Amino acid sequence: MSYRIAKARKLQDKVMELSENIKLTQRALDAAIASKASKYIIEEFSKKQQKLKREAEKANKRFLNYADENIRVSELSKLSKDWDDEEYEKY
Repeated sequence: MSYRIAKARKLQDKVMELSENIKLTQRALDAAIASKASKYIIEEFSKKQQKLKREAEKANKRFLNYADENIRVSELSKLSKDWDDEEYEKY
């Protein structure tokens, strides 16, 4: 396996991890709102959610830039199948 594919997978895994953390934080925020938690707890979850979204956007941008510059179309199938092809359709 080429080092470029390995690096792309690593970047891809980071994006997927952040995406999962965003979903979990959203569920925690929804639970805090439903349980009528204090406004400070809700604010903390909201801040964490915003921070994770910014990180995910940056990580996604890094991955897409790296993939555009270093990965051939024929090598895309070697990347994880978990990744949606919708991201590539934008380009």
